[in-house]
Amino acid sequence: MTFKGEVILPKEFRLPAVRREMGAELVKITEDTRKDFEKTTSTWQHRPAMVTQRGNWLGLELPSHFNVHVGPDPADENSRIYQFVDLGTRPHTIRPKRARALAFIWGGPGSYQPKTRPLFLTSTSGGPTGGLVFARQVHHPGTQPRRFSQLLAWKWQANTNVRMIAATQRGVAASGHKYP
Repeated sequence: MTFKGEVILPKEFRLPAVRREMGAELVKITEDTRKDFEKTTSTWQHRPAMVTQRGNWLGLELPSHFNVHVGPDPADENSRIYQFVDLGTRPHTIRPKRARALAFIWGGPGSYQPKTRPLFLTSTSGGPTGGLVFARQVHHPGTQPRRFSQLLAWKWQANTNVRMIAATQRGVAASGHKYP
């Protein structure tokens, strides 16, 4: 029995095409995540600047994992306010630092409408109502943590995996191959 065969050589796998698609998608994911963080402070008077950092993984090999950091800029003094809102505060006493009395707007218990709510990724109108009040100290009841960072980490962990798989598939297709 005799038979004849032909050698079939596969197309060369073009790793740069995959890397390019994954890199472009990572940039989009980072920007979308930053926009979500900015929504949490959209109505704040003292909004912290948001920063984004992506790990440099676009070397010779494809990454098995990568890191993206998005959040308030630690160098921005308003990021402390974000941290207080995000993580909450305990009950505490507030005293004036450079004056003899505190001055603030207050109309009694329940006169303050928060701009954010726990476990919601939005910021709405709100703030104090009432008249100007002076006090030597105030016993603040504390605030419930809003957990913006935790909610966004949960949201974007799942979202990022799906989007990066799709980017890998596009890159493989651009290389002339089929994704399994």
